[in-house]
Amino acid sequence: MKQIKESKDIYDSIKIPGELKQVVDNTLKEQAGNLNFTRNRSKGNIVFHLMKYTMAAAAVSLIFFSVALNTSEVFAKEVDKIPVINGLAKVLTVRSYEDVTDNQKISVKVPNIEINQADNNGLDKANQGETEQFVADVNKEIDKIIDAYVADAQKSIDEYKQAFIQTGGTEEEWKQKDIGVKVDYDVKYQADNRLSLVLTADENWCSAYGKKYYYNLDLKDNTQISLKDILGEDYINIANESIISQMKNRVQDNKDYVYWGIAGDGALDIDGFTSIDENTNFYINEKGNPVICFDKYEVAPGFMGAQEFEIIK
Repeated sequence: MKQIKESKDIYDSIKIPGELKQVVDNTLKEQAGNLNFTRNRSKGNIVFHLMKYTMAAAAVSLIFFSVALNTSEVFAKEVDKIPVINGLAKVLTVRSYEDVTDNQKISVKVPNIEINQADNNGLDKANQGETEQFVADVNKEIDKIIDAYVADAQKSIDEYKQAFIQTGGTEEEWKQKDIGVKVDYDVKYQADNRLSLVLTADENWCSAYGKKYYYNLDLKDNTQISLKDILGEDYINIANESIISQMKNRVQDNKDYVYWGIAGDGALDIDGFTSIDENTNFYINEKGNPVICFDKYEVAPGFMGAQEFEIIK
């Protein structure tokens, strides 16, 4: 009750700035002049008052958004999830579509990287052309991967249906199946000249077909960032020790967990995980640390899903 009262006190104390109040008043006067009172004056008055209170509420809501952002920790954390452009590039959804037919749904979001012209102070003018070409090549690769994945997924679905019908299934039974294909992306890190992007493609009817593609880019040097770039020359040993330690801790903390390479008592099994290499997948998290990623079934049973291990620098 105290928190509700405090929130109400904040709301009650909000004052509309003079400039905004003037804008609202002018708009209301303009709209009032456009109202048609010739047929039904009472109805016109209702519309006028409804418009007046709606616009005033919208104005107050806009200000309350700003006040809440600075007074509510929870509210601020939610707003923090909104992408903010704070580097040499930004990631945009350039294509987004859904293909729904019968019992299947293909949902696709295609990202492209774009040089942030509003903030490219860290980009040497001499290298701007090279960076633009580097970004264009990455975008072209992403487009190619997504188009190929969707085409392959559709082909697999068609083959699955054919096999289903040939083995005794009916069209009615086929229509009862829920088949989905989803392609999406997640910007993991974006600051200064570094950008980390994960492209995800999943099919709900066949989990083995799920794939992830990792892009860790240095947009100043026009290169893919490696684990060695982040962790140094001894990156393999640093990562291996951290991963094995985390595996042991997880097994000890949860009796249901099993890792290929880690026995139930936390001892190392030489037949399981041994080492990462230069091709091991990872992304960069918000702290700037690499997070090493293993696909489902790669280092643990399928029920545990894909596994991730943050390596502290």
